[in-house]
Amino acid sequence: MISWKWKIRALTLRPSLDALTNVVATVHWDIVIIEEDNTEIVVNSGYTYLTPPADGSQFVAYENLTEQECINWIKQVLGPVRTTEYESEAEHRVLLKQGVVAQNTTTFPWSA
Repeated sequence: MISWKWKIRALTLRPSLDALTNVVATVHWDIVIIEEDNTEIVVNSGYTYLTPPADGSQFVAYENLTEQECINWIKQVLGPVRTTEYESEAEHRVLLKQGVVAQNTTTFPWSA
């Protein structure tokens, strides 16, 4: 089955910021389509700058960080509209690969 997912490609870390250490400053990401043979094709990629929490109360220590937490940060910064645009495009491309989505044609039966 062909599917898609967010994938974290790299993190840019600040060694220290105020009393915090290893603070994630930027998340570099891809949205990939995963083929049936597990080959990954990049559909979109980008990077998201993060603003650390003002009081540090929501800070996640680097050693406790998960990929899902990074993805949640990306979606929060992008907002619901941009997130939906990226995810809808990925879903559309999966459906195209599966032959499910209608495609435009300029070849008509009466033109032959």
